[in-house]
Amino acid sequence: MIKWFVILFAFQVYADEATMLSNLERQVNSAIEEEARLAGEKKEIESQISQLQTKLKERRKLISARLKAQTRLRNYRWGELLLNNNLNNLNRDLKILGNLNKYDLEIFKDYRQSMEMLAQARKNLADTETQIQTNIAALQKRQQDFKTLEAVRIEILQKENSSSFLLQKGRIARPLDGKVVQSFGTLRDQIKQYYLINYGELYSAPKSTPVKAVGPGVVIFRDLLSQWRETLIIQHSDDYYSVYAGVLPNPGIKVGEKLEAGTVIGSTLKPEFYFELRHFANPINPKSWYREIK
Repeated sequence: MIKWFVILFAFQVYADEATMLSNLERQVNSAIEEEARLAGEKKEIESQISQLQTKLKERRKLISARLKAQTRLRNYRWGELLLNNNLNNLNRDLKILGNLNKYDLEIFKDYRQSMEMLAQARKNLADTETQIQTNIAALQKRQQDFKTLEAVRIEILQKENSSSFLLQKGRIARPLDGKVVQSFGTLRDQIKQYYLINYGELYSAPKSTPVKAVGPGVVIFRDLLSQWRETLIIQHSDDYYSVYAGVLPNPGIKVGEKLEAGTVIGSTLKPEFYFELRHFANPINPKSWYREIK
């Protein structure tokens, strides 16, 4: 109990533990977003390095070939020039040599610039990797702070016999029987090869699979969304929300309807179903809220 008292004292500038949790949730999400940004940046730099290395390899081959050609030219061409008494031919040959020398000079300039760009890209990659490690450390710190504060709040809520939805953490059932194909957090698009943030869970389930409310609450939203079609939002106690996207709601489910945990609110419209948990406006990872973790 002394430990909890010290922690509470450290956070006494806040009027409400829920606000503190919300602030930490927002910081965690910001760190996750930064993780995705840095991962994308690292991928771009690695691609740039690979392209520059390929270009330099091609340039080295070309320079080697040009040096060999120049050697042959010096051994043969200048002797002919000295013996050439035709002024027109001499002017033509000198012009050709001048153009070749300019071409070779441009090749060397391009090679040098590519080397400089490669050195800068490698520095950028090292800086980005340092930022990634710093971000990982910051994310872990925020997650630990959040875990500590959440434990404090749960203890307080239990003593107050509160009906807060937070007390259901680790006890709720999944919204449907299906396979999670995209989890909460950073993910990489395998087709377009970029990084993005998934703020919920994407399920794969047969069409018409029953969808259930994960906890008691009130339906506050039911409408069509362009990407997911019909979407429901249920408000739970203590400013928690659950979002069900890609669902065909039962006719009796209307805005303002009070629901119990496990109430069948509808069925899936497609083989894909999207689910989110939020605290205030902050998306939170549903994984640790389930009775079982697959």
